[in-house]
Amino acid sequence: MKWGLFVLQKTRWIGLKKLLEAAGINAGPYDTYQIGFIIAPRINAAGRIDSADIALKLLLTDDAAEAELLADKLDELNRQRQAHTERILSEAREQVLALGDKKILLAAGEGWHRGIVGLVAGKLTEEFYRPVLVMEKTATEAVGSARSIGNFNIVEAISASSEILVKYGGHPQAAGFTLKSEHIELFHKNLLEYAEQTLTEEDLSPTLHYDAEIELKDINDSLLALLEKFAPFGQGNPRPRFKIKELRIKNIRAIGNEGKHLRLGLESENQIIGSVGFNLGFWTQKLREGDSIDLICEPQFNEWNGSRSIQLKITDLRHETGN
Repeated sequence: MKWGLFVLQKTRWIGLKKLLEAAGINAGPYDTYQIGFIIAPRINAAGRIDSADIALKLLLTDDAAEAELLADKLDELNRQRQAHTERILSEAREQVLALGDKKILLAAGEGWHRGIVGLVAGKLTEEFYRPVLVMEKTATEAVGSARSIGNFNIVEAISASSEILVKYGGHPQAAGFTLKSEHIELFHKNLLEYAEQTLTEEDLSPTLHYDAEIELKDINDSLLALLEKFAPFGQGNPRPRFKIKELRIKNIRAIGNEGKHLRLGLESENQIIGSVGFNLGFWTQKLREGDSIDLICEPQFNEWNGSRSIQLKITDLRHETGN
């Protein structure tokens, strides 16, 4: 991975160059975040929203004008993908909230793009820590995607309803399936019965792993420079996580589209540091200035408008109400 990122910085492939430009990444060195969360979603958006041929043509073309047009098309498709995801996520969340504490959550809606339902299932699985199935349904057929938790084998759970399924497949953590719309309620009933036999309350309690407990004063340029020696980070080599206790909230606000992200200013022993929690904007309704919180976080450099500072990327938090 390290050398792949190095080679990417020197790529002569015009399609990749134009895609990097369209994404606003005009100069290296590149890192796994840019590849995994900026470039890859644009390539994947083609197959989810339109045709995967668009991405293939971009990667194969040697014509600069064509590459620019295709890169812009992928950029636009990615924006569409984001809009579809937010709409479906909001509608699906309403449905799963109505299910209460059911061990397996299911949502289905008309007009939900089938190329998006897997993304929504994954986001809801992270939020509720339950296996989640999300379906696009029509008057006759429902096509869905499932995401699981821990060691719960979602394919085996789905297979318990094989007699009413048109088709299904996948692996223990993710699956796809098709069934007649008239069988959705029975399908969910079967899943819940299966879960009662195989999922315990302990299974439904998420476990967060971190590498060490430190204090805010331990976080400085030297520590981050040391951590960066272990890069590139990704699957199989996650970025180090730390627990920091008793941080006082100095300021709080929601950021991003519709306030879906969280921004906190945190203090300990007269040291103040910024932090960001992606998709944690709902915490703004629960936190107040002066509250004390414990964090699981990833310290990292934040570069913006030519300046660089240290910030904490929040993985999870626990809080106590201030006086």
